[in-house]
Amino acid sequence: MDKQILISNISNIFMSNGIKSITMDEIARRLKISKRTLYEYFGNKSNLIKIIVKRKIKDEKIIIERILKNSNNSIDVMVSISKTMINMYKDSHNSILNDLKKYYNESWQEIDKFHFKYISSVVQKNLEQGIVEGLYRNEINPKILSAFYIMQLQLFSNLSIFNLKKENHEKLITQFFEYHIYGILSFEGIKYYLNLDKN
Repeated sequence: MDKQILISNISNIFMSNGIKSITMDEIARRLKISKRTLYEYFGNKSNLIKIIVKRKIKDEKIIIERILKNSNNSIDVMVSISKTMINMYKDSHNSILNDLKKYYNESWQEIDKFHFKYISSVVQKNLEQGIVEGLYRNEINPKILSAFYIMQLQLFSNLSIFNLKKENHEKLITQFFEYHIYGILSFEGIKYYLNLDKN
């Protein structure tokens, strides 16, 4: 089996079942390959997780850059990113982020770095763009709000503190996006966004 296809298939298994509960033996059984092949490709589970996380980050960057290039304005960017995140994570297991944070901290740090550097920069530039376009309120502070945005993303790794374990990711991401967008829209932005929503 091609290594890239194998990585994709294993990633899907983790996304559907969580990480801690899935062993290398279980992966080999589900994909009908030998454990020897699995270990030859990846060495161990920790290294496998690192490879998958790095690929996920790379894929998300490619998608976001495409959205930034092809969107008409700042609201379109945020809506497209939100929809993409919902489609990517709506069926994922609720323990994914917590498993990474608790058992595979090195990989979790990669995600943290991705959020604090890349995503934070994208959000700050989006806020600055929206102010210039007149779609976001003039008085918002892009640097502070981009930091708030990342802090809220971090909460997804510990859903239990809000007793939201049974909530699916689609609902969580939708609520998170609505909370963010309505806090920054100008009057013109609200009109534009409501028209988008209606259509």
